[in-house]
Amino acid sequence: MQETKTTVRASTLSNGRSLAAYHEDFDRKWASAWGRTLTYAQMHANRVVQSARIVLSHPDIWGKVASGFVNAARGRKRLLRSLEIAVTYRCNARCEQCSCRRDHDPVREKTELLTLPELQRVIDEAVDMGAFQFCINGGEPMLEEEKVFALLDYIKTRHKGYVHLCTNGTLLDDDKVARLAEHHLDSVEMGFDSAFEDVHDANRVRGGYRKVFHNIEAFRKRGVGVVLNTILTNQKVRSDDMLFTMDLAKKHGCMLQVTPCCLTGALRGRMDMMLTEKARFYFYWFLAQSTNNRSDLYSSLTRIKCPAGREKLGLQPYGDVVSCPLIQIRYGNVREKGLAAIQQDILADPYYGLDGSHGCLPAMSETFIRERLSGDR
Repeated sequence: MQETKTTVRASTLSNGRSLAAYHEDFDRKWASAWGRTLTYAQMHANRVVQSARIVLSHPDIWGKVASGFVNAARGRKRLLRSLEIAVTYRCNARCEQCSCRRDHDPVREKTELLTLPELQRVIDEAVDMGAFQFCINGGEPMLEEEKVFALLDYIKTRHKGYVHLCTNGTLLDDDKVARLAEHHLDSVEMGFDSAFEDVHDANRVRGGYRKVFHNIEAFRKRGVGVVLNTILTNQKVRSDDMLFTMDLAKKHGCMLQVTPCCLTGALRGRMDMMLTEKARFYFYWFLAQSTNNRSDLYSSLTRIKCPAGREKLGLQPYGDVVSCPLIQIRYGNVREKGLAAIQQDILADPYYGLDGSHGCLPAMSETFIRERLSGDR
């Protein structure tokens, strides 16, 4: 992704702490084994506090969360937690880091999109496997607006699940936000590439930056949780963009999800963009700065690790199942095989073993990237 423009910015964040103080804290902890240990401990503490807040505010999922915790404590196989459903791979933006660009197929979009009854059947299977969280994404899901609302209704009324919508936000307006809230959407996630308006819009859609903040206020006014998702790159470690983004998220009452740069989709083969050891530590250090910052690696009940294949599955618009939307390895199609059977095929790969990963596979495991993501499957 392009470098952040050099722009004059305040030297102090809204919490009163200077940028220099953050820099000094990072440098000190990076240079010390004890400092790294403290960072990891604080990150884990933040994860526990944040997860507790989310779970306690949604009583409908308490039973399934408790079941997963008991199984984990007993050393049993974990239940599926989340199914991510891509309703289309069409999109009105062209982000440099797009994870699904290579999988978008105009012909399959016209002839092979999963129908609503097919999607409902897969959701039922996922629930039987333990899933309680469903993420509707794309592409840009609001290009299939009516399907989004139909899935939202089905999950909430039939299964009382937690529903999260991932969107770039540009196709939303106040009426659509109100309708999503009326249909009991739990949370929305909008991509946020930079605290700098020109950088964000150059990578997405002109006017997208301001639209994000308009949508934030509209959703929060209606009680829908808001998450901003930003990508951590080596370039961002060398700038203050991440700290400014953290500040903006907190000021606007949003959670900030940090995704390490994944070498998949449009970035497949870009080994030059793989996070350095220092950037990986920055990722953990950044998560330790606030209970408002989170990562999908927070999924595990016992430690921070990649949930792909074990706790999370991705469903592509044409029925293909992947271990994670950021890992485009197709393990089967739900028109040909049940979801549980496909998951067993995924778990046969040792990379998805319960003790096999301590970080995001498509971002932090060079061997996985070279052995599994170097070509199409």
